[in-house]
Amino acid sequence: REDYEQAARVRDLLRNLRLPGTQ
Repeated sequence: REDYEQAARVRDLLRNLRLPGTQ
């Protein structure tokens, strides 16, 4: 389902925001 992939992407985005710009 796309819902699962979207949730994973949102989690990744939140993780990136949590870290001080660690790309």
